[in-house]
Amino acid sequence: MLKFLVIFFSVIYLIGLIVKWFLKRWFVSLSQQNQNNNEQKSQKEGEVTIDYSENTDKKMGANDGEYVDYEEIK
Repeated sequence: MLKFLVIFFSVIYLIGLIVKWFLKRWFVSLSQQNQNNNEQKSQKEGEVTIDYSENTDKKMGANDGEYVDYEEIK
């Protein structure tokens, strides 16, 4: 019984170390990717950029317009 407990807790401990190692590597890689993205998108303070979209889905005709429902109050 003692041998089983020693092996059981040793395996649990080793699994914990392996999981911690993988998580650390994963977080470091995510951090590096985030840092690379921030460096690419960096702009000077006060600089303004405008991205134009060529695709406009909403097209209105000559007779189209906004219609607002209302009720007359007497």
